[in-house]
Amino acid sequence: MGNIRITPGRLPAALRKKHVRILRAIGRGGLRGAQRGRTFIVRRTPTDQGQLKAAWKVFPGAPGILQGKPAGVLSRFRGVRIAELRNTAPHAGIVELGARPHKTSREGWLAIYDWVVRHRVELGLVTKSGRARRVKKGKDGLDSEIAGITYAIVSKLEREGQKGTYFVKDSLNELTSIVQAEVDRALVAEAGGGEAA
Repeated sequence: MGNIRITPGRLPAALRKKHVRILRAIGRGGLRGAQRGRTFIVRRTPTDQGQLKAAWKVFPGAPGILQGKPAGVLSRFRGVRIAELRNTAPHAGIVELGARPHKTSREGWLAIYDWVVRHRVELGLVTKSGRARRVKKGKDGLDSEIAGITYAIVSKLEREGQKGTYFVKDSLNELTSIVQAEVDRALVAEAGGGEAA
């Protein structure tokens, strides 16, 4: 291993340059980790029509990190957001955490009715051959059996609320490991001991 020679006057600039490269490597690794984390969490996301899965987005964090312009960022690096993995669906919080007992609007009632129609096989609304029973519309345009199931679900939501799935909370350890592995890989590459970043 060779020696590195540098004059004391050039040492601060050299250290700053290396510090910026390390900061950029952390930023790249964090962003890659968030992208890999998105792939992981999409597979674990409960699905009905797919909106919740499609709503996972990765956002880059503090702009100075990836560009290597750490002005102001270095002094307050603790707490700087490197990257963010966020679900933009309006119902993401309810799926994750559940909801307290609540009334259901007419639009909500119709959404639950449509859910029952889509899941009528799993709910046992099948013909003798085991196929999904056709929706029989009455004068109001609604199937009375499906409407009855919808009323039962709405009544339960009013009494008990909705249970959360906690699929994000249950995935945090794996997501943290994914991000850590990508940051470690980027730092090793920056140090010259691994893949190019």
